[in-house]
Amino acid sequence: MLLPTESLEQLAKKALELWSIDAESIQLFSQSENTVFKIKDRAGKDYALRVHRPGYHTRAELESEQQWTEFLSENGIAVPTALKSKDGRYYEKVSVAGTEETRQIGIVDWVAGVPLSELLQDDPSKNKIRNTFSMLGSLMANCHLAAKSWKPKCGFSRHRWDTEGFVGEKPFWGKFWELGASDKETRQRLVKIKNQIKNLLSDLPQDTNCFGMIHADMHLDNVLKDGNRLNVIDFDDAGYGWHAFDLAVGVYNLLLNSKTRTHFELARSAMAEGYLEARPKSEYIVAMVPLFLLMRSLMTLKWIEDRPEVGHNEMIPQLTELAFEQARGLTLKF
Repeated sequence: MLLPTESLEQLAKKALELWSIDAESIQLFSQSENTVFKIKDRAGKDYALRVHRPGYHTRAELESEQQWTEFLSENGIAVPTALKSKDGRYYEKVSVAGTEETRQIGIVDWVAGVPLSELLQDDPSKNKIRNTFSMLGSLMANCHLAAKSWKPKCGFSRHRWDTEGFVGEKPFWGKFWELGASDKETRQRLVKIKNQIKNLLSDLPQDTNCFGMIHADMHLDNVLKDGNRLNVIDFDDAGYGWHAFDLAVGVYNLLLNSKTRTHFELARSAMAEGYLEARPKSEYIVAMVPLFLLMRSLMTLKWIEDRPEVGHNEMIPQLTELAFEQARGLTLKF
């Protein structure tokens, strides 16, 4: 449940007392899965304070996120640097004033740069689209190559974007085939699609060449360009999954409105080219992308329904039709 803005600001102020930051200003920056505040200290340095959604991650999973981003940083991927609290912790549990609720809060250095999505808004030419998605594909390939040598420390815990995580008894984003905002016939069709997807996913390999730690949300809003440097942010969804899922998520948002959908094939092709240039002989990963584009549509249905505070419920009919269109493209029977 999303707290009122005033309560969130009080949380942020209370949390700052646990870190060695002398804040001059606290500004609400974004609200989605989590709430992010931009903090400026009296020396002019900026930070991002993140109030985590309750029930999404355990404390161990949040701390494991920092272990993962530290590994990526050591392997040349530009990621946010987390700050430890006065007590030497990356996260602190803070009570919500006037309630028995608590929230986990973490702070990272503010990451400089302009989101790749904004660069395309300024110049949506074919050449710019091609270059932007080629850069994104190359960045993903470098992340996946680094992940092949990942050796988690004892206690590392993150969710899995695997068969169980997508279509098992307790999928990470919920059971899309039980979508309340649909009629009985639609749910029956979704069940048929789910069963076929489960078979397809179960047949996919899970060796380190195509499966491992992934970002799982590396779209254009979560990559910032700062000169020649690409900074990756928001690792909240990072977990174990197929590399192809990253590629699907990277280009997926272009399908969500008619204006950007006309650029989808160009963007997908450019992203694949950038990926293959940085990671030759991985065509088999690119070939998996259509399945995960469908999976992204389906899982987002339940994500939206379970988060009415985000205000995207009107997208459910459109997403359902998109999922059916994608399922037909994969020759699924429903």
